[in-house]
Amino acid sequence: MLGKKLPPPDFWVMTIGATNRPDVLDPALTRAGRLDIKIRVDPTDRQGRIEVIKGYLARVRTLEPIDIEGFASDTIGLTPADLMTIIIRRAPAFALMHGREGITNADLQAALAEQHQGLRQPVAGILPEDRRAIAYHEAGHAVATWALTDERITRASIVRYSGGPRGSASLGHVAHVPAEERVGAKASDVAKHICIALASRAAEIEFLGEPHMGATADMTTVRHALLALAAEGLFSSLGYSETPSSEMIKEMDTYAQRLMNFTRALLRRHADKVQALAEALLEKEELNAEEIAAVLGPRPGQTVEAPAVAAVAAQTSGEERPAVGAAAEVRSTGGTAQVPKDRVQGIRARE
Repeated sequence: MLGKKLPPPDFWVMTIGATNRPDVLDPALTRAGRLDIKIRVDPTDRQGRIEVIKGYLARVRTLEPIDIEGFASDTIGLTPADLMTIIIRRAPAFALMHGREGITNADLQAALAEQHQGLRQPVAGILPEDRRAIAYHEAGHAVATWALTDERITRASIVRYSGGPRGSASLGHVAHVPAEERVGAKASDVAKHICIALASRAAEIEFLGEPHMGATADMTTVRHALLALAAEGLFSSLGYSETPSSEMIKEMDTYAQRLMNFTRALLRRHADKVQALAEALLEKEELNAEEIAAVLGPRPGQTVEAPAVAAVAAQTSGEERPAVGAAAEVRSTGGTAQVPKDRVQGIRARE
């Protein structure tokens, strides 16, 4: 203003902003030239979660040594905000409800289950037939997970939960987490998880004689997985779009039926495990990781069942090919039972 040049600044101003809803930001703020660098912050990896867990545990009283590494392995996909809610808020609440002055590993697991499943809401006066169906439904999921993967099964329940921030309401559930965090997957990995989703219906057919209502979430999982495979070009038809062609739908149906046949044969091979786990659920209603491992015993997945499902998964075209090894049994299974109309009135929402 006085005709004098201002001295050069000896400082810089850096503007930093953060949001968890980038989809609602004004385009005028996000267009080129506004922000020099955009950094995407994903949920922390295992080592990052260990550090976050240690930090939050330092702010609460504990009554026993906390299995930090085990808890970090059980919380794949959770954000620091999720971990803060579990450790600082909900675990102390569970401890208080049980008359304790500090948290335990059990309180952390209960808070984690609440994060995914919501509040425990047992159904009063549930019919024995329905309770048994839920037990075999969940036992099917658990045994397929045990046989086909190395994922840690952390919890199995036949108690109704309301649905938490990361899960929907259900009459029963099986929780499992990967042994290692991965950023990619093979087609055979997707096929294994399709089998796990189908295992509830397979168990109902094999051990109860007919399918029961309540597998909507499982069938949705199967459909999404099939569409993901189609988008990756794993079926013979090309030109995938939001509306698959009738030819591609036929290929998907054939592929899904092949995996259903495999899953039914798998559960028959491990019928003793399915029945033992279902009976344990009927007795205790909820089982933790140690109790489930005690019932199921050593896993066969990496040496027997996993190669078998990989052989089935390799058949991604409509043409049938001979199966080999343990997968040969897939081709000799029976058809699918029909659901009587009067059963539809008893639809159950369970996972």
